[in-house]
Amino acid sequence: MAIEGVPEMKPAAQVVEYKKPYKIHTIPTPSSLSPYDLLLKVKVASLCHTDSMVSAGIFSTKLPCTASHEGCGQVVALGFSVTNFRKGDRVMAALPMHRCGHCADCLGPEEFRHYCPNLKGHVGITTDGAFGVPVVGVDARDEGLELAKSSGAHIVIDSRDGKEKVVEVKKVTDGNGVDSAITLSDAPKAAAMACAVTKMHGTMIQIAQPTEVSVPFAELIFRDIRIHGSLIAPRYEAQRMLDFVGEHGITVKTNAFLWT
Repeated sequence: MAIEGVPEMKPAAQVVEYKKPYKIHTIPTPSSLSPYDLLLKVKVASLCHTDSMVSAGIFSTKLPCTASHEGCGQVVALGFSVTNFRKGDRVMAALPMHRCGHCADCLGPEEFRHYCPNLKGHVGITTDGAFGVPVVGVDARDEGLELAKSSGAHIVIDSRDGKEKVVEVKKVTDGNGVDSAITLSDAPKAAAMACAVTKMHGTMIQIAQPTEVSVPFAELIFRDIRIHGSLIAPRYEAQRMLDFVGEHGITVKTNAFLWT
């Protein structure tokens, strides 16, 4: 039996076979919710590198699987224990699904909770889904470099030119390098380049998920570069981001494609 006011069926873009294009299917909507669940009518969903890993079979995801773990929309139904949301609220959904609530990560700081080892799954991966500082943009693609320029990066570096371009970063950072670098590329040399443009005692955040992350030992031993991995943002950081985007009118570049 469908939830009141919610259609019994919905369209979904699904991975039905590894290394094959998505298929559009009509699938049932949830007929019941757990106590702390929210049911969203998705308005926007995006695909990232992790989705390509799902479709490639890297996570051995049970198929078919509805794509996207980056979705947002409006609340159309709530579990009976939900008290801080109401129908019609606009919500940005996160990745973890059904934390256990009793492990060390769940009981620790909020930024640890999405590392719960007893999750039911990760939306769109193992289950169905959907600050004013100087910025240096580094890419190895012409379109990426152009996007960084148009987005207001203070300096843009073509990593195809090699590590000697690091000196260009130091020119705009008082000879030091950036305070923190974020690695979004899984190219073999991306992590090393990110560390090279980071100042001594600075931090490199590894977001990309290559098979191996390779960094010269000198970056760690002689320059004391700290490397942190990051999965997703905790709720309070996501809220700060949304507030910042709204306050400063930040938009994203979009390309429209005809769906056939």
